Amino acid sequence: RRTVSVTEHISNILQNLGGVYSDPPRVVRDSANLLSSPSGCNLQPSTSSLYENDGNYTPAVLLFSGTVAMIYKGNTYNIPVDMYLPPGYPVRAPVCFVRPVAGMEIKSKHKHVGSDGMIYAPYLNSWTPHGCSLAALTRIMSNIFSASPPVFSKPAASTANGNGGASAAARPNGEAERRRIEQEVREANEAVSAVRGVVEQERRLEEQIQREFEEEEKRRIEREIAEANAAAEAARRADEEERQQEEAIRRQKEQEERMRIEREIAEANAAAEAARRAEEEERRREEEKRRREEEERRKIVEARSTLTSKVQEHLRANNETCRKEISSDLKDQKRLDLGSSQLVSQISELKKVQKHLLSLHKNIDNAAAIMESDMNALGSVPEPTIDELAIPCDIHSEQMLQLSAKMQA
Repeated sequence: RRTVSVTEHISNILQNLGGVYSDPPRVVRDSANLLSSPSGCNLQPSTSSLYENDGNYTPAVLLFSGTVAMIYKGNTYNIPVDMYLPPGYPVRAPVCFVRPVAGMEIKSKHKHVGSDGMIYAPYLNSWTPHGCSLAALTRIMSNIFSASPPVFSKPAASTANGNGGASAAARPNGEAERRRIEQEVREANEAVSAVRGVVEQERRLEEQIQREFEEEEKRRIEREIAEANAAAEAARRADEEERQQEEAIRRQKEQEERMRIEREIAEANAAAEAARRAEEEERRREEEKRRREEEERRKIVEARSTLTSKVQEHLRANNETCRKEISSDLKDQKRLDLGSSQLVSQISELKKVQKHLLSLHKNIDNAAAIMESDMNALGSVPEPTIDELAIPCDIHSEQMLQLSAKMQA
């Protein structure tokens, strides 16, 4: 149940971080394993900014802060550490720092911890995404700290030494003061000698611990090499067995493939023979079809030639008949055109004559009206006939008078 809650907590933190990590499931899995391991159970996940030595800055990354236990001189101590997961994790190694609390200082010239608290371990330098884990890193950090503690308590004697120096600098007068100063100097020298002895003892102890750690590391490496050799031998045997099995499977597959190819060849030969026969039959049918089409084309050509001759003969006869009819129609057309021209000319002449006659008729009517008026005036004078009145004076007038009489009638 705790593992599930830790996993959910890490997942919620990653969701708040957004897309910082390219493989969130791997980060969640490694974090859960770290927090459930004995060496990483005192760490707590959170988020924080990451400033790296190369100048890179990330506003928010996953941070595990807390303590890692170490065993020194039979006693267990908790070393405060911060473990950052950079954006490139798990390809990139974590960035780890020792964070000394008040009253503690980082040991100078430590083999695996810098003056800024950054941890430099061979495990981090050889970090691989598939062969390394956060839980294993905390175990190695615990071993490194146990072999050589990275921090120590600030000595209280430093303050006293500073005060003694200040008193000596004041150079007070008086014998008592001089004896007191000499006593303080002797005590300081004794304290320095004691500190040197402690430091030398600590150095020898560290060297012994380092040798023991190196021997233990050597034995561990030898065990790992032996285990790796045994695993390699087992893997070689397994590979040999697998190779033999693969060889047997390969031979069986080759046999099956050869039989399949032989069946396919037999089927292909049968299909080729059937295709050849079908092609021969198709060629025979094509040849028969070609002969029939050739015969039909010959008959069509003969029929077309005969029909063409008949049509040409009919067209020649029809052409001659049409030519004669057209010639006769052209002659009739010429006569009609000539008669039409004459008729138009005559009609024009008649219209002119009609116009002239109408003019004469009007003049005659006017003259008749005058004569009637005169006759009414005369009274007793007998009315002359029209024949007496209209006496032509020439042949042309006589013809016009006759035409007018016909038109009047």
